[in-house]
Amino acid sequence: MAVASNSTQSDLPSIIMQGGHTATTAYMDLLTAGTGTVYTMSINNSANSDATHFKLWDARAVTVGTTEPAFVFRCTASKIHTISSKTGMTFSTGLSVGITDETGGGKASGSATGSNVQWVVFGS
Repeated sequence: MAVASNSTQSDLPSIIMQGGHTATTAYMDLLTAGTGTVYTMSINNSANSDATHFKLWDARAVTVGTTEPAFVFRCTASKIHTISSKTGMTFSTGLSVGITDETGGGKASGSATGSNVQWVVFGS
């Protein structure tokens, strides 16, 4: 999986991180070990015929299947989803993201998630 980070000087939120998941297992990635606020996310699940669940953890270390996520967003099959929050979702410990095929908080077992999910997270 490739991950990229950009920083810009603007009143608009910058891209915290972008990347994708191309395997057929659940995964988790640490985006930042510091504090921050997520305002908008774009999740591209258009290449998959099954729904996936994009998860955010307020944590630096996550065990998929054990650690309870702070937010879970269901992404229906064959769609691109944009999720926005006017006030933002604040993280105080760190921001980790993951993709699984299960909704349950810490119950994400690592099941198959489709072969190509792309995402971009905007925040500060």
